[in-house]
Amino acid sequence: MWTVNAWLHNDDCSSRNTLDMWVTENGRSFVRHYFLDFSGTLGAASVTKHSYRSGHEYLVDYGVATWSLVTPRSRAPAMGAGCRPEIPSYGFFDSATFDPESWRPFLPNAAFDARTERDIRWGARIVAGFDEALIRAAVKRGKCYDPRAEELLVKTLLERRDMIVREWLPETTAASPSK
Repeated sequence: MWTVNAWLHNDDCSSRNTLDMWVTENGRSFVRHYFLDFSGTLGAASVTKHSYRSGHEYLVDYGVATWSLVTPRSRAPAMGAGCRPEIPSYGFFDSATFDPESWRPFLPNAAFDARTERDIRWGARIVAGFDEALIRAAVKRGKCYDPRAEELLVKTLLERRDMIVREWLPETTAASPSK
């Protein structure tokens, strides 16, 4: 589910926000996975917008801290590209700074750290299944009060979806007649 969380920019997807339940339905038993708490999704945090670092580094990121010590320039301007001050209701959610391969949640998640390429491609196939009509319907259901935010959200979700598909399902992109 790392891929799906990256697409939606659900940076608060630590293990404490998941629940696995053993269920039995129609005589078949299996594990059902649940996600809890989506307040850190689509550029929003619990009370305000995500920080500029969201999606780019962990809350405490030793690799970034070490890099910052040995490199004199800041990474903040590139991360801030997702800021839309002209649309106050829109959080830090963009495709310009999104890198499907290096996206990071707010806190490390052991399940995500152990992900395999097969796991990532499974998630990418789920993301690829969201066509424009379905994305538009879901965004419309969110009832954005600013039509500019609604249109930008659809555009960003489509762009991020396409970036994930190009990165993790290149055979799909090559096989597509529209590409």
